[in-house]
Amino acid sequence: SFVKETKVDIFASFIGNVHGLYSEDKTLQLDLLKKIVENLPETFLSLHGGSGIPAEQIKEAINAGIVKINVNSELRVAFRDTLKKTLDEEPMRDEVAIYKIMPSSIAAMKRIVEEKILLFGSAGKI
Repeated sequence: SFVKETKVDIFASFIGNVHGLYSEDKTLQLDLLKKIVENLPETFLSLHGGSGIPAEQIKEAINAGIVKINVNSELRVAFRDTLKKTLDEEPMRDEVAIYKIMPSSIAAMKRIVEEKILLFGSAGKI
């Protein structure tokens, strides 16, 4: 009834996914996802909190009907960790020019984006 009344473009529900990264493993409830798909056959489905979910579960969720996955936490961690490493390196310790500091962090995020594009089956699609 929520989808019908609000006419949302895309619906995100909790099926074992959560925003952010956590110490315990995330496990998607794919049986619950299948029930949601059955009840919302004409609604796009989103997986918020996709960071840290095993690749096989991501593939299964996509096959079940997920069309959008958020993985921002993985990008943030890659950015932060790489930036910290860059700033700790001797030649960069006193650097203040942001354009000299950022390339490695941007490259780290780019690698994750490229991996996710392949995992999600989005390579070559617009």
